[in-house]
Amino acid sequence: MNKKLCGLTLLSSLMLCSASASFAEDIGVQVDLEGLFLSSAGTGKGALAVDYRTEEVFRADVLDRFRLAPGGRLSVVVPGQGEWADYSLQFSGLYSGQIKAQRDVINERENLSAAYDSDYDHVSGPENPHFSNSDAAYASSFDYQRELWGGEVNVQRQTDFYGLTVLGGLRYIGQRNKLNAATFDEVEEYQGTDDQTDRVKLTTNNHIFGAQFGVEGRYEIIEKIYLGGRATVGAGLNRIDFSSRLTSDNNSSVDVRKKESLSHFAAYAEIAPKLTYQYSERLAFNLGGYAMLLNGVSDGTEEYHRVGLPDYDVLEGDDTLLFYGFSAGASIRF
Repeated sequence: MNKKLCGLTLLSSLMLCSASASFAEDIGVQVDLEGLFLSSAGTGKGALAVDYRTEEVFRADVLDRFRLAPGGRLSVVVPGQGEWADYSLQFSGLYSGQIKAQRDVINERENLSAAYDSDYDHVSGPENPHFSNSDAAYASSFDYQRELWGGEVNVQRQTDFYGLTVLGGLRYIGQRNKLNAATFDEVEEYQGTDDQTDRVKLTTNNHIFGAQFGVEGRYEIIEKIYLGGRATVGAGLNRIDFSSRLTSDNNSSVDVRKKESLSHFAAYAEIAPKLTYQYSERLAFNLGGYAMLLNGVSDGTEEYHRVGLPDYDVLEGDDTLLFYGFSAGASIRF
C-alpha cells in the first residue's frame, strides 16, 4: 500500500462530488478543499555520528529543523435522507509534500565515526569493515525527508449539544521517511576532489490501518464569523517496511542491502482549529491550524547505525512523529 490509496480516495471523492453536483441542489453536499503547509518534529534518537575523542553523539534530533512543505486536504460530506437525515457520510483524504531537513556535521580534527552502538562501540571501526571510510572522518552530511498521506471514511451524526457533530469510521495513514547520508574521510572528499566516501540510503514506510472517532463543530462569534474545527483520535495496526543500502565510492565491492518488516500497534491524534468566514449560504472561506501526532511508528534513524552490521535484524517501531502547520481553503455547499 502507498500513496496510490490516498490518490484513489481523493479521486473517488472528486467523482462523488461531481456526480452529486448535478442533482444535489436540495440535499446539501458539502466539499471542503484546503491547502496545507506542514513542518514536522519527532522523538527519534538514533545515533548518526560520534566524535570518538569526546564521545559526543550527534543524534537524529539534530535534523528536526524541517522546512514547510505544501500539501492539501479534500473532504466531501453527503447528508442522509429520510429517517437517516441526522446522519451523513464523510470521505476525506490528505497529502503533504516532501518535508525536508538537512544537516552537515564537520570535525576538522577528523575525529568523526559514522555512528555509535553500545554493542559495537564505534560502528565504523574493525567490527564493521563495510564503513571503511567512516572512521576518523572529517564530515558527515544528512538529507532527510518526511511525507504524510491518507484517506478516511466516517459516519457523522449531528447532536443537540452546542451543535457538535460526532463522527466515527475507518482510516488509513501512510507515512514515509528517507535518509540519505554521506561520510567523508577527509576534507578533500567533502570538497568533491577525492572519493573516499561512504554513502547510506535508508527508507521506512509506515502503513497504519485503524479506526477513529472525533468531533466537529463551529460557533458564531460575530456575524458571519465562526470559530470551530475538528479533533479525532484513533488506533490501529502499523505495517512498517524498512530498506537500506550502504555503498562506498572507492570500493565497488561494498554494496550492503537490508530489508525488514514489522507489524506494530500505533495510535494517532489530529486537531484542526479553524476560523470561518461565511461569505454566502453556499460558500465559506477557512483559515486555521493543523496538527497530527503519530505514535508507534519508525522514523528510520534508529536503524541507521545498523545498516552495515552483520547481525542487523532489529527494526523498531516506538518513535513518535508530529506534523504541524496551517491551512487555508474554502467550503462549498451544493
